Amino acid sequence: MLSGKLLQSFNKVKNQRFPSILEQLETRFPLRSRLIGLRLRVLGFGVDEINRVLYYPYAVLANEIQQPKH
Repeated sequence: MLSGKLLQSFNKVKNQRFPSILEQLETRFPLRSRLIGLRLRVLGFGVDEINRVLYYPYAVLANEIQQPKH
């Protein structure tokens, strides 16, 4: 069951230190990518779909974080 895999993956990484969100986005931090990919699988996305869309938001979000706010 995919939700069980998600819980199992969370338990494996829950004590690991993650870099800042910006660094995760800029470097495509593997643990973040794995957890997002698993969430997408739970939501019904196929592997090909996940591979196609997984990294698209990374650059957009990193750019948004770096933009000065008014």
